[in-house]
Amino acid sequence: MLLPIRIGFAQHRSQLLKHEMDRVVSELPSLGITKAIVVGDLAKYTVNPSSILEMIFVHDTEATFLDRIDFFTSHLTPLVGMDISVYTPEEFSKLQDSNLFIMDALKNGWVVYE
Repeated sequence: MLLPIRIGFAQHRSQLLKHEMDRVVSELPSLGITKAIVVGDLAKYTVNPSSILEMIFVHDTEATFLDRIDFFTSHLTPLVGMDISVYTPEEFSKLQDSNLFIMDALKNGWVVYE
């Protein structure tokens, strides 16, 4: 069974994601982020009605990978679906030449804060 998609809903979703991206970016300086990159559907201009905001943060921290995500999710309180990956500067530097996700982010993502 196919469900009808309202005409223009993807464009509306894109606007919602961009608005949330701007809101999140405005909060990053107070949270100690050194770099933020938007990846996924928004960065690839392929937003659809179920797209979420996908971002990579670089943050100097001792917290575990999952604790980093919990910290930023709780402090940013996303208003749309959001996927956050947080790397330390050392991890990000090391992975930028070997991790396909990071390599794609650097090639195709939007650096929205640095």
